[in-house]
Amino acid sequence: IRRPPRSTPLYSSAASDVYKRQGVIFLPDSDPGKTIPAPTQTELEGVYKASQAVYTLPERRVLTVGWIDPQAARKDISVSDEDLKKAYEANKESYAVGEMRAFAQAVADSEELAQSIAQKVRGGESLEKAVAQAAGKKTVYRPAQDFAREGLPDAIAKPVFEAKEKDVIGPVRTPLGWHVMVLEAVRAPHTKAFEEVKEALRSEEIDTRAGEKLSSLSDALDDRLAGGATLEEAAKDFPLILKTEAPLDSQGLKADGTAGLSDFEADRAVLLETGFDLMEGETSAVLALSDGRHALVRADSMTPEHVKPLESVRADLVQRWERQQKKIANIARAKAMMESIREGKATIEQAAAQAGLKVSIPVSYTHLTLPTNREV
Repeated sequence: IRRPPRSTPLYSSAASDVYKRQGVIFLPDSDPGKTIPAPTQTELEGVYKASQAVYTLPERRVLTVGWIDPQAARKDISVSDEDLKKAYEANKESYAVGEMRAFAQAVADSEELAQSIAQKVRGGESLEKAVAQAAGKKTVYRPAQDFAREGLPDAIAKPVFEAKEKDVIGPVRTPLGWHVMVLEAVRAPHTKAFEEVKEALRSEEIDTRAGEKLSSLSDALDDRLAGGATLEEAAKDFPLILKTEAPLDSQGLKADGTAGLSDFEADRAVLLETGFDLMEGETSAVLALSDGRHALVRADSMTPEHVKPLESVRADLVQRWERQQKKIANIARAKAMMESIREGKATIEQAAAQAGLKVSIPVSYTHLTLPTNREV
């Protein structure tokens, strides 16, 4: 063995070059060469006690979730035209529309290209056609669309709202490029007529009434349950959908590892937290969920955290015991082989043969590496 100079850092490349070893490696296999006796009851109980974390089952609860779908609250709600007109008149100012400008535009990547398009349009060519003639160049055509002044960047809003119909505007530069625009129409400020907004207003009014009805149903349901009714009894008088989940842990997992509460992915955490805060047999207050449903939870039953009975895991405990005993026997066998070799009682090959092992292919390695071509 050659040692590096004292000045050489232990983990330097120079030290790695000097600390080289050549030899053979062999490892005892998992079979210690003798039969492992069956464990006694006391020995099994020892393994069981040491492995309780492995066999501990989390608390699980059977939860029943009841919910009212928002669509159920919309059922049978109708709004007359007379009511809609009243709502329209009461909020007429909200239907006021400011001045709008409708314009088509082309966006080019250079001022030169934008000027060329603008000249063609001013010469009588349509904007769309002028853009098409610039095929292969970086230009985008956008057909006419209505815009309010506040919906446009200042660089475009000012010239567009100062122009007259059919004016060609630009080029104007923005972060998107160079714009050439044709003002197609000027739409004066006005208030949308009742007929224009009637159906949208009807939908809004139904939504409002349905929300009020859903809140009213939830309050009445809370009162009914507070009066001693069960969920099943309440479901006869309310549009309540009930679903009982398989036993779940606090993470919402079933015994097979799959997720429960699949109907409530967005609100699973809220329902679980609520359900695990309840006493057995207790029902929560109504909760408003993120998707608009109103729901409540009942803790039907609960199984506390517990360790599986020894008898139910006996076969696994026996396997654990056997693995432990083989490991102990193998360590003892390896130590005996090493002592025999170090004391000169046997060569490596002889020790390996006595143990029924095969010596690996010779390998070279440093103190920083391990051989990778070993064979057992």
